[in-house]
Amino acid sequence: MCIRDSLSTMCDSLAVGLDKWGVELTKQPLVTHDIALLRPVYKPKGQQKLAAASRSLISLTPSPTQTIVIGVPGARASSKQKELTASTVAGMAHSFSTPHAVVASSEVEAVRMMDDILQQIGAGAIAPSILFFTSNRDSRAAYWLRAQALKRGVVPVLAPPTLKTGLLAGNLRRNIQSKFTSNPASDVALYERCPFLGRKRVLCIGIDTCHTDTVSTGAAVGLLMTPTGNVVIPNFWRNDVRGQELENVTGGFKAVVDEAMTLGHGLDEVIVFQDGNVFSELQSMKSAVPAEVGLSFMCLHKRTNIRFMHDNGQTQANHVRGTIIQSLTPAARNSTSVAPSFFLQAHDSNMSTARGVQYTVHALSPKLPLNQVQDLAFALSHIHSVLPTKLPFPTPVSYTHLRAHETPEHLVCRLLLEKKKKI
Repeated sequence: MCIRDSLSTMCDSLAVGLDKWGVELTKQPLVTHDIALLRPVYKPKGQQKLAAASRSLISLTPSPTQTIVIGVPGARASSKQKELTASTVAGMAHSFSTPHAVVASSEVEAVRMMDDILQQIGAGAIAPSILFFTSNRDSRAAYWLRAQALKRGVVPVLAPPTLKTGLLAGNLRRNIQSKFTSNPASDVALYERCPFLGRKRVLCIGIDTCHTDTVSTGAAVGLLMTPTGNVVIPNFWRNDVRGQELENVTGGFKAVVDEAMTLGHGLDEVIVFQDGNVFSELQSMKSAVPAEVGLSFMCLHKRTNIRFMHDNGQTQANHVRGTIIQSLTPAARNSTSVAPSFFLQAHDSNMSTARGVQYTVHALSPKLPLNQVQDLAFALSHIHSVLPTKLPFPTPVSYTHLRAHETPEHLVCRLLLEKKKKI
């Protein structure tokens, strides 16, 4: 039985139950023709002058002065795997010209060796980076290694052992450099992809927070887009006192807006992408935005239970990237949204069922139609240059995860508790 047959059977049972209460289920409730297809994104690159203009607005963070290489084959590794790990560590030590290269028998010993090497390096190094070579990068022990490095102010990179150390070294070098680049979107020509922006100065802000019983952390990362270049503006906070979450989010948001106003010599539009269904800070955000600047605010949900399939009468397949589905998403009676939510399929999915991101619009600028916001969100889902993965979220929201989860000074607590998977 295919997925559609299962859903049809469920709808039939639901119709029978609703009929007892005098409620009629609409015919073909799982079918919609209200879809749109956005233009594909080809990631156009700007000219050198565009990148130079962006770099003139904000300086780049220095690269690490020291690189630590540690191999962790694991307790259950075979002799062949141990030899491969040792060979990889030796090759990386040569490629990175570092004397700090060791092989540990376990993750616990790897952390102890890391502490010893950090004491040797001293406080003069600028945010050292560490390379862990292990065959189990998605294991709980591997994520514990990453968390331990972050707690010590070290930027971790996990990679598998390989015989092609020269090729891997080049990729890892670019990976590390990208993590220390504060403006990775500088050379992306968004105005070529979204001509409707015209000469507008647009600030897109991604917001994400994490709350536990004892601590509250969060990030507000802005992407300032101007005709002369793009600037990433990160802001992080941590509060050990609960009950001030609203003030923290509003303060982080205002700090990003104020810096963008200074760098861009004013703003025309501010678009907020809030990760999760939290919009209580919207009213306080309005007071932080100048009256002449348009404000759009929407909540993003990637963990929805709704899947959409394209049915051509013979086969069923996932929707192609750029698909906008604006039907079957009615607003609840108590909802404060100003427009019905929509689903955006940002990337192609050749396996399993595609899960689009749901956007619930709670505020919309009168100078920026919803279709232009959709086009911009789609374009922003393809310019994240730090991680070579498919990102369902626009770039500013993805940066909140990257920066908040991997910034040593503001380590999000759930990194220790949650097994984070690649997108």
